[in-house]
Amino acid sequence: VFSYWAEVVRNAPSAERREAEVAEYKGIPPKFIYAIPAILIGLVGVVQGADFLVQGATEIARSMGVSEAVIGLSLVAVGTSLPELAVSLLAAYRGHAGVAVGNIIGSNISNLLLILGVTGFITETPVAAQIARYDVWVMVAATAIMVPVMVTGLRISRAEGVLFLTAYVLYLVSIFTGLPDMVMSILYG
Repeated sequence: VFSYWAEVVRNAPSAERREAEVAEYKGIPPKFIYAIPAILIGLVGVVQGADFLVQGATEIARSMGVSEAVIGLSLVAVGTSLPELAVSLLAAYRGHAGVAVGNIIGSNISNLLLILGVTGFITETPVAAQIARYDVWVMVAATAIMVPVMVTGLRISRAEGVLFLTAYVLYLVSIFTGLPDMVMSILYG
């Protein structure tokens, strides 16, 4: 709703830029026909890759004695986020910071509401105690820290980027060292 309002009501400068882009691309480009098979092959690759990723991560978890939740919160999460990271880095490098930030926020909203919603609609999905009692609160804290950073300066500085990256590494260390279990035992007995 905000995006629509910003474009239409406030007459954002990006609206004029989009109109110019549309005027520039009249008709279907001749190479467009090659995009359709590439998209289909990419979709098959994503589905097969996701299957391999989940199967491999589950096997790693079982062989190392690490919970599947920890593998999902680390290896699978990083693996599935790499395409988003590549798009965001490329967008930021080309000066399209809005695309980079929108990609990350949109992806998180999509994962939380769309993916979990559809999964829960199709089949009852259990939530591991660690995720409910530890990881969700880490996510809430990260969001609470991110809001003032984005609202006050309307940009994420290098120092803030290093802070977020360090926080993520500390989070990974905490889940691999069993910190959530210690925290849960202290808080919940």
